[in-house]
Amino acid sequence: MGIWVQLLLLMATICHPITHHYTFAVWLVSLFNNLKCTFDTEIRNSAGKG
Repeated sequence: MGIWVQLLLLMATICHPITHHYTFAVWLVSLFNNLKCTFDTEIRNSAGKG
C-alpha cells in the first residue's frame, strides 16, 4: 500500500473511533502479508543460489 493510503487510514482511524479496531486489524494484516512476501522471496532467492 502507498503512503497516502496509510495516511488516509490513519486519519479515518482518528476521526472514527468505532472503526479503529477494524482499521488497525486491516493495517496489521497488510503489514504481515508484506513481510511474509518479502520473507518468502528471500527464502526463494537463497534456495535458488544454493
